Amino acid sequence: MRRLIFGRTNAALATALIPTTLTLAVVRATGSAAALGVVLACELVPMLLLLPVAGVVADRFPAQRVVFAADLLRGAAQAAIGVELLRGPVRIPELAALSAVTGAGVAFGTPAVRRLVAGVVDG
Repeated sequence: MRRLIFGRTNAALATALIPTTLTLAVVRATGSAAALGVVLACELVPMLLLLPVAGVVADRFPAQRVVFAADLLRGAAQAAIGVELLRGPVRIPELAALSAVTGAGVAFGTPAVRRLVAGVVDG
């Protein structure tokens, strides 16, 4: 139970900080609200489109494996975003693509987490 709480807290914190970090980086580098909108939309749209599919995957496969795979995908994309921001000039297409991968990871992790928590907590 302790590992689940620790893992979910870290995952939620990282996922909450990425849009804020992207906002600051994109606005500071480009000054363009349109560029920021593109990057943030590239995370939201795949998440919304993949949530129904992710719900089916969460029902068909073990929740622990689905959450682990989704967190690995999301973590890798967020680490790549960090590398992109540290490397130098902000490139919107790369950030948009990595944001889309993050959105896909969030989509697949969200429905499976509910089953994972339900399996750990006593009735």
